[in-house]
Amino acid sequence: MGFDKLPNFDDLDDPGVYRKSYSFLKKVESLNFVVEFDDSQAYVAQDLGKSEIQALLDTERKSSPVTRWISIFGPERQQDLIKTLGRKYHLSPRLIGIICAKPATPQLVREESTLKQRGQDCTQSWPRKSFNVSSRVQAADAEKNSAGDQSDSEAGGMDLSHYNIVDEVWHYCSTDWSSKSVCIGYNALSGMSVETPTEYSNDEGSSAAKRQSSVGKNTKNKPNGRRVWTWLLLCDDNTVISIQENLFPRCKDDLSHEQAETLNSARRNLRNVFRQLSKVNADWRARHPLHTLDLRNEPDTSQPLKPAGTMSDTPGLLFYYLFDDWYTTYGLVAKEEQRYSTVLNRLRERMFEKAVVARIQQLHETGRQLAVLKRMYQSYALIIERIVKRYKAPKDVNAKDNPSNRSDAGSGEHVGEAASDGEDETFRAPLTAKAIVKFERLKDRIELYALSEIQECLDEKESLVFLIRGYVSGTSASNGTGVVFTVNLFGFPTEALGPFLYHIHDQPVPANGNCTATLAHLDPYVRGEVPPCDATQPQTCQVGDLAGKHGNITSPGLQTSYTDLYVSSAAGLGSFFGNRSLVVHSSNTTRLTCASFVLSNSSTTNGTNTTTVTPPTPTVSPFTGGAATNFAGATAIVGAAVAVMAFFL
Repeated sequence: MGFDKLPNFDDLDDPGVYRKSYSFLKKVESLNFVVEFDDSQAYVAQDLGKSEIQALLDTERKSSPVTRWISIFGPERQQDLIKTLGRKYHLSPRLIGIICAKPATPQLVREESTLKQRGQDCTQSWPRKSFNVSSRVQAADAEKNSAGDQSDSEAGGMDLSHYNIVDEVWHYCSTDWSSKSVCIGYNALSGMSVETPTEYSNDEGSSAAKRQSSVGKNTKNKPNGRRVWTWLLLCDDNTVISIQENLFPRCKDDLSHEQAETLNSARRNLRNVFRQLSKVNADWRARHPLHTLDLRNEPDTSQPLKPAGTMSDTPGLLFYYLFDDWYTTYGLVAKEEQRYSTVLNRLRERMFEKAVVARIQQLHETGRQLAVLKRMYQSYALIIERIVKRYKAPKDVNAKDNPSNRSDAGSGEHVGEAASDGEDETFRAPLTAKAIVKFERLKDRIELYALSEIQECLDEKESLVFLIRGYVSGTSASNGTGVVFTVNLFGFPTEALGPFLYHIHDQPVPANGNCTATLAHLDPYVRGEVPPCDATQPQTCQVGDLAGKHGNITSPGLQTSYTDLYVSSAAGLGSFFGNRSLVVHSSNTTRLTCASFVLSNSSTTNGTNTTTVTPPTPTVSPFTGGAATNFAGATAIVGAAVAVMAFFL
């Protein structure tokens, strides 16, 4: 028996109590719940008032490693409760005031029919208000100004609140320390989805396009999910506090189906953690080990008892699991319907069906959404870095010069605000090595999976933004040996994707414009791509490796002429290039665009055949799978060919 049952608490291991408590988490009117648990027991209570919480805090805790989880929904509705907890765990008055801030006034674009049907003003507080805060630093400064007693004019003329800022700056975050707790604040993600290009028809006047243009500047520049501001506190008495913003401040109980789905998604991770605390779900955990969290484990009688006063792993693990919403990250990286790479591929295909301005707009919005996601995951990594650094720093309670003992060490936006003057600021919250290892591993996962996936999508988006155009022509050398190539290509993207490679490929571009169908480099002697071409020994390179023999392309383009002695203008030879194609690659070998060589016009002068290269007018062909166009050119004699390429949005 780890601890005694408290007043107003029920046994969470009882199936009826568990079902009732789990349903409680799905209700918008729910205010708070408290769970006290160890490996042998768990008790739960809901909607406790200030006096009940105060009595709970005043109750003497036994020496057994009991963990307490206090979860609060809509802190502005429970300000007295927040103040009670703030005093207990030495939060600064400023931080308490920010936690209790009222949600921003929602400015939603809603369908008129929906409003008439519901006949009420019960709407979600979705972040769609736009104001001039161009950076995170400005946002932090604005919050500091608004927290004081200054007038709007003295504060820079900006009437801002905490939720105004986090609505606009999704990657805003904070990390605070006091002598009794660590407090992190951040925007969590939920309900991630990505709009596919199918919403845009080929008619620029379509209803979808009109709807797109009517929603305002900021509506589509944020990911199509819900941001949920969350506070997490880890306290020195094995207490973990989670505080989630009020998603629907004007609603009491009657949610629409869409709103109920939003609430369900926003609390998914919290519910997953909650279900781990009841032994009712022991069989479920055994069947789903990937979902199992090591919060309540069967006592291991083979191991010796831990000495009295040993710090428990459980509070730190609970703190970690509430922060690590693996489901959202998994959806971003792996779930096909939520992956931006899928949307970009579909958009790439449709961009070549017909030039539609709405597609360019969606491409811009997709880039903006990816940039927001990137900064959000970078903010998560920053929080982890500061927590881990704080705990790994050597602590000496007698050394005031030790940075780990200062209240301002790594405290994010709220530098030094959480500390109370005159107190020993040595941090004592129970985060053990087991939790630290998990935080470090989470940071690695963020960088390896989430950030890398987002960066790949941003690079792919960049490959769709630029306009590569120009031509590459090849004519017989005057002495009959080799081919004289004239290269005039420009409109390349930034150096981030370069240097750019270009090669003659074995097959022409098919009618559908698929660059992949051009197959490999022209390589009649089966030399292969490894080792790379040595420009000082061009005879050892692949015949079609023009970049390897004559140099890569750097942004913004390349204008040059050279003679290649190993490419032939004579039809029938393996090194003949006239019926092949030219493909341009990014530095990672991604095929950016391609075009077929086509025969050009020729003329006869003084009885000698010469060739005049006339680049044909490019026309966009249907597209699937690669950034490519296919062109038809004027007929001419065999022995002269030109590849004209362009990339059109």
